Amino acid sequence: MIGNVIGNYRIEREIGEGGMSHVYVGRTIARNEVLPENYAVVLKIMSEELAGEVTARKRFVKEAQILEKLRHRNITRFYEFINNKDNAVLVMEFVEGKPVDLILAEKGSMPIPDAISIAQSMLEALVYAHGKGIVHRDIKPANLIRETAGAVKVTDFGMSALRAEIDKELEAIVLKAMHPKMEGRFEGAREFFEALEEYNLRPMNTPTMRPRPAVGAQSATPAWLLVNVKPEINEKHTLKGDSVMVGRDRSCAIVLAHPAVSRRHARITLSGTSYVVEDLKSANGTYVNNTRVDRAKLKPGDVVRFGADPACSYVVRDR
Repeated sequence: MIGNVIGNYRIEREIGEGGMSHVYVGRTIARNEVLPENYAVVLKIMSEELAGEVTARKRFVKEAQILEKLRHRNITRFYEFINNKDNAVLVMEFVEGKPVDLILAEKGSMPIPDAISIAQSMLEALVYAHGKGIVHRDIKPANLIRETAGAVKVTDFGMSALRAEIDKELEAIVLKAMHPKMEGRFEGAREFFEALEEYNLRPMNTPTMRPRPAVGAQSATPAWLLVNVKPEINEKHTLKGDSVMVGRDRSCAIVLAHPAVSRRHARITLSGTSYVVEDLKSANGTYVNNTRVDRAKLKPGDVVRFGADPACSYVVRDR
């Protein structure tokens, strides 16, 4: 890609790589209404292998729509979105500086006044973004760039989202768990769990746990497997019980150690004599037969994918 021209930009060097994109520094070829000639920019280019995937392109479109809403001194500026049949490219401000994670790796720590300044710059950006209804969802040192002059900018809104409304009952449970005074919180993890369980068992919500069948009752639990679509991998996961959590977190029943998979990515619950998969607001989505779903009933033969990488695709098998 080095030396290639995309739109009004010539690619100079690569500075990063993610699960869905490569990030380059480029320069403008000609002056336009926004940027002068020979001006440095950042080009976030969708990976070639995903260029034809509708879902991946939709994510780029969504990120561009989010970035268009943000104009703040502590957020990297968005200039242009190039969306053609061959690729999708986000053109953004190039910040002459260093990510905070590299600063920490080099120095081990930083002076307290510097740490406070960085935190305040970050919070200014987040207060502004939250006012626009946007939550970043991936704040970390690597996404904070400290300019040579000392200012800090927040970058990479690729995982951000427009906040859904939360009803008052759930909000009260969460606020109680986060109460600043110990006496105002739940007495322990069990009480917090039970409060969420009581909320989740309301008629309008999908329960995470189901009552056990009466003693002597005939079980109709299906014996299903998730089998990786690539036979050479020889990866199988048995769906056991009423609720199976899928994600990167080691507490999940099915652990998928892949960067495109969220810590608690999806839940598969028993519904009668079949299973239902429910996406848990994951960053990269859950797909059934190449269609992104929030919730879908499964049947043998369906292909379920957790995230954008085909390596995390599984066929539902009935043993």
